[in-house]
Amino acid sequence: MSSMRNAVQRRSHKERAQPTERSKWGLLEKHKDYSLRARDHNVKKARLKALQAKARDRNPDEFSFRMLSTTLSSKSGTQSISRGNESLSADTVRLLKTQDIGYLRTALGKVAAERKRAEESYMIGSIHGGEESPLRIAGVERKRGNKTIFVNDQDAQKQFNGGLLGFDTTKQEDSQNNQALHGDFDDNNATTAHRHALRSAKLETRRRAEEAALLKKARKSQTSRGTRVEAMKERENALKLAEKEVEMQRLGMGKKRQGIGMNKWGTKFRFRERRN
Repeated sequence: MSSMRNAVQRRSHKERAQPTERSKWGLLEKHKDYSLRARDHNVKKARLKALQAKARDRNPDEFSFRMLSTTLSSKSGTQSISRGNESLSADTVRLLKTQDIGYLRTALGKVAAERKRAEESYMIGSIHGGEESPLRIAGVERKRGNKTIFVNDQDAQKQFNGGLLGFDTTKQEDSQNNQALHGDFDDNNATTAHRHALRSAKLETRRRAEEAALLKKARKSQTSRGTRVEAMKERENALKLAEKEVEMQRLGMGKKRQGIGMNKWGTKFRFRERRN
């Protein structure tokens, strides 16, 4: 029976909206909104009542050692605690500014030297950055050496396969292929020459793949060098600006001002000693 009652379509009851003449007051307040507002109002009223009772029952002769280190602001009425820090004299601050300038100049010299080395490395990579020499770009200049293998007779020499031992047999295979084309070898030797030609093609493919990988690695390394140079330039400029700012502060704190300054509007001016 309850399932049939739930299956019947009921009328959807809509909440009453704010009347048109009261639309300037916003949405119509519902009972849940009033409950939240009333609860917040009661909490604040209870808090104020507790503070009033605490102020009414205050002992005028009460003393706390915190009162000695606490100052009351006449404008905001808040209390602030002194941390015991003493302000330094102008001469001491000026000496510290001089030490800061020395540190900035030392750091600037190190960054400038590092930036110079990075630029030299980047320029060397740019000069040798041609695609025809990927081994030179990667710094892996491959040197091919020669090695002599002794055999017993001419038949053993013809049957010797240096590729199985890891030697470069490109010239030998080319010679064997040429001899096979001129009919100097029999059918068995021709098959061997064909096998050597396939192995030579595989070696050539492997060599080209290695060169392509080295070229990709070299390009990536060159890009990282360029990024490092730009970062060094930005750090060097930041240190120069910091050194200039600290120097201007130090000059402005001296008894006899000297040099050229700049205000917040960008206007330059020159310090002069005040005449009596």
